[in-house]
Parts: sequence; structure tokens; C-alpha cells
Amino acid sequence: MSRTPAATVAVLGFCPVDRLLLESRQAGSRTPADLQRAASGLPGSHHVVVSSGGTVRAWGTLAHTRRLSHGAGPLASNRADLLAVGATVLDETALALRLLLPGVPHPLSETTVWRGVRALPGDHFLELTPDGRARTGRRWSPPRPELTRAQAAVLLREALCTAVQTRVETGAVVSCDLSGGLDSTPVAYLAWQRATRLVALTLTGLTSKDDDTAAAVRAAGHMPGADHRLIGADGLPHALEGLFDTRPATTSRSRACRARASWNWRASPGRPAPGCT
Repeated sequence: MSRTPAATVAVLGFCPVDRLLLESRQAGSRTPADLQRAASGLPGSHHVVVSSGGTVRAWGTLAHTRRLSHGAGPLASNRADLLAVGATVLDETALALRLLLPGVPHPLSETTVWRGVRALPGDHFLELTPDGRARTGRRWSPPRPELTRAQAAVLLREALCTAVQTRVETGAVVSCDLSGGLDSTPVAYLAWQRATRLVALTLTGLTSKDDDTAAAVRAAGHMPGADHRLIGADGLPHALEGLFDTRPATTSRSRACRARASWNWRASPGRPAPGCT
């Protein structure tokens, strides 16, 4: 958090930026719009809340790893259910989609399961004013295609390297997904370069024509010493399996998360799976 007599900036989540750097970026900012520009582009995965003159602006991440929800009043939360308590009813269509599908496709995933509670798009901010009003506005737009593919590749590589370096301590033991696709593969490789031991997990048999598994195996071959584990999708529990058990293995409905919790328990009985609570 960075605070001056005129304004306050709070970063909630992971951000490898110390308070002094945040204060230097905030210097000279007076309005919420000024603060938004100063706090934009911070690395990491976090929510940002800025306040000036009683007006608050808040936003999450473009990739929706950190989301905000808001309702009719001047309230916002990273949990839609808190905004729904006693004030709204379930959206049965949105709920049915989440029960039937392991992953709701875009743009249907942009909704919440409560009527009257809206999810803030990742490229927007939410502004709350002292008179109780709330409005949203765009905070990011795709850049103009002015760079060549080679120039953009350099920037992408630098961004990925910075992101992984700030999250993975040198010499650490790290686990990550390795689907064989263009997103997980470079991240796994960069993590392997820094970690003492990399445990890479690949779900197999997700489709009848599973080309990704072969790609993941080839990629793991370029990471000597990596512990590459293949988990068959046909052995995963159903998304709602065990929901009414007296002691469910995990409170998450994610099939992948449940599988990881099950695998972790078999490997180390009694120890919970990190991130699967």
C-alpha cells in the first residue's frame, strides 16, 4: 500500500513491487484517473484499489485470474456470493452451465450465478463515488499492430521471463501444468530453468485425438531431470462426485484440482494438495 495526503493506492495479491517504487509512480497523481495510470501495468496477479477525494476505483487482471464483482449499490468484492447475500436470487441458467460443463466458454463465463451481481470485465475499472453511485469504464484497449512478429516475440519473452522469475525462487521445488500447448510449455520451461526440481503434470486422453500429450512428452524431453507425470483423464472424478460426502477430499469442483488432490494424497497421505481448498 502507498498513501499520501491526497491519495491511496492498495495492491492486493502478488506484485513484486515494493512500497517505495509504488510511491514514486504515484507521485504527482491527484485524481482517480491519474492514480489508475500510475498503477497500470504493474506485474503480477492482483487487484488494485485507488482512492482520492472519496472516489474509489478498482480493477482486477486482464486474464480474469483476479476478478471483481459488483451489484446495484456502491459495493464491490472479489467474491460474488458476498454481494448476493440476502439481496438476490440464483440465475438458474448460469448455475446449470457451471454444473454441466467443467469449463464455461466465453462469453458465458462473464456472468455470475446470481441475478443482479455482475462480473467486471478484465479490461474495465469500477468507480464508486461518495454519493453512492457506481460506474464502469474501459481501462485497457488492445494496442495497435505496429510491431513486427519478431519485435513482439522479444517483448513476450521478456514478460514471461520476468513473470516466472518473480514467482519462482532459485532452487525451489515447483509444480506446474504441462499440457503441451503454447501457453503452459514455455512457462514450464522457464520454471525448470530456475527450480531445483520441476514436477510437470499432463492430463492425457482429454479428446479422442490427443496430440497435446505427445507434444508435452517432447517438451519434457528438453528439460533434463524434470519429473513429468501423466494423469489419465478417464480416471478423474466427476465434477460433482463426492459433493455430499461427509468429508469431501476438496471443496473445489474442478476435476483437475480434485485429481491433483487425490494424487497428492496417494503420494503423501495426510498432506493436503496446495491450492486445492
